Formats: sequence, structure tokens, C-alpha cells
Amino acid sequence: MGIKNFINNKLQLIEKGPLKDGSYYNTFRSAVNEGRMAYYLKGKYDPETNTLKGGDYIDAAHRSSVEGGKKQLEDLPGEYEEQDKRAKAMALAFLKHNHEKGYRNIESVHLTNKPGDIKKATGIELSQQENPADLIAKFKETPPGAKHGFMGASAKSSKKGKIGFHNGGVGDIGEFLNYNVEDLANKRQNQFAKENGLSNVKSVRKQELKSRPDLYNHALAKAQELHTEVRDKVGELYNKMSDEDHEKLRTHLLNTFLKASESSEGIPYVKVSGRSTPNRDASATVEETHDNPIFHAIKNAKKITMQPSGSAYLSVMADGKRQFGIQVKHNSTPMSTSLKMNGQP
Repeated sequence: MGIKNFINNKLQLIEKGPLKDGSYYNTFRSAVNEGRMAYYLKGKYDPETNTLKGGDYIDAAHRSSVEGGKKQLEDLPGEYEEQDKRAKAMALAFLKHNHEKGYRNIESVHLTNKPGDIKKATGIELSQQENPADLIAKFKETPPGAKHGFMGASAKSSKKGKIGFHNGGVGDIGEFLNYNVEDLANKRQNQFAKENGLSNVKSVRKQELKSRPDLYNHALAKAQELHTEVRDKVGELYNKMSDEDHEKLRTHLLNTFLKASESSEGIPYVKVSGRSTPNRDASATVEETHDNPIFHAIKNAKKITMQPSGSAYLSVMADGKRQFGIQVKHNSTPMSTSLKMNGQP
């Protein structure tokens, strides 16, 4: 691409502003869902009737985050309301579950979805990789043996029946397997850009593709080829590790995808999944990281292997039975954004 065309394209993008796709709104969906769940956790819970009334914001920053998310979601009619009603159902399910375990009467609530938030809220040094809690509540009453009153919640919100449980980049997995996935993806993406006269700058290329449906469809096809290439190599390396160091593979899957580290020094957390569709009440479920069928299957498996599925999935097999899937995908726009490896039911 000539310098004149590059400058003209850049100016056009600045004038038009960034095009918005589905992924653009995910940050705001999360801000509303997690923020309103925290709001409802500060309400009045009645364990006798299993009802929750009222709520409150933690501080001005908490309120501002939710209101900002709400404003951004105005482009999607009804989206704020769906996230809000899921949040209330999730807060109620979290309180009921923990009340039954002996965690009662919330003293404080903390949003912990950003690096450093957990230590700031609790004084305990934990990364998001070690503990993916989006919010942490401190209870006044705790069950016998509890080291503190903290209990975290990894919040998942969806209209679907099944919700993904790991949404991560390829860097850590590539490092674990000694395979530079990011480098391979960059090479393939740069080659694609050169062959099609697109910018080497990913943010610019992303907008160029969105303005060219023909090239966008071509990018989708090339992205699928890249997904398959990465999937095949990752599966091969995982299966090699299964033969050479089975326990290392087991620990990796438990810690990275299931987030089930058994360190006694950390903060316990549960996965809280909220679901709803318009004109229907929301529902929510709570799942213990160390007490669910997938965890027990991986923890007790005599042999863990990977099996290719479709064009971008690996099925994680425990003693020959599928437990969950690993999906290779682009973060958003094909051939213009980073790759991710997601854990899927």
C-alpha cells in the first residue's frame, strides 16, 4: 500500500470512528453484569425465604463504571436489562450457596477483575491466572476451618445454556508447550496483509477489512486455516506431554483451564453463571471449582489425551471420555487481532 493511500485510509477511519462489532460491547456487558451483581450483594438477603431486597454501590467509582457500561449498551436495546436481571439472580444464587456452606452476613464487597485488585482488597497476593474472581465478598461468619471470610465469584453471563469457562490468550499456553503461537500467528497475518495490500498495523488492517466484505470473507477463510494449524500443533504437543509427563499435563489443565489450583493459601471462589432471555426470568447456578464432574474426571484420570474436533477444537479426553473443549480463535476481527484458546463445555 502506498503512503498516500495509507494516509487517506487513516484519515477516513478517524473521521468515521471505529466500527463496532459484537466483541466491542463485551467489556460493557461485563461492567454492568459484575457491577450490578456487586450492587445486589450489598442488599438484604433473607435465607428463610431465599429473597434479596435492595442493594448499594461500593463507592462512586463502582457507580460510574456501571452507569458508563449502561450508556454504551444503549446501542443494544434491552441488553442492560438482561445483564441486570442476570446479576440479581447470580447474587441470590451466590448468597444461598455460601449461606449453606456457613458463610453468612456480608461485611464488604470488592470488584477484583483487574490486575492488583485482589491484593488491594484482601492483602493476599494472587494473580488473575491463579484466581479469576471478578468480585470478592468478605463474610462476617465463616464455616469451621476457613482461614478468612473471603469468598470470590467468577461471574459468567450468557443467554446460552452452556457458558465458556476459560477465555485466555495463547502466550502462557505457548510458553508451557515451548511453542511460540504468537509468533506463528503474526507471521501468517503479516503474510496475509502483504498479499492483499493491507496495512501492517493491526488496528488499521482491522478497519480496512470491515470496509471490504470481499477481503473480510477471505480473511475468515485464512483465519480458519490458521486456527487448524495451531490446533493441530498444540494437540500434538499436549499428547506428547501426556506420554512424557502426564502429571505435568494434568496440573496444567486443572490450573489453566479449570482454574482449580489446590493451594491452601489462596482465596476460595465459585463460578456463578447467569442466564436469561427477553421476557423470561433469569436463572443462575453456582459451581465449586473442586467439586464438579469435569474436575474430578481430570483429577482422577489414568490417561489424558487430546482429540481434534471440527477445524478449531481439541476435545480433552479423560480415559477416553470427552470432558471439555479447547477452541482456537481470533479475539475479534480475523487476521487482524490476537489468538485466544478458550475452554468450552
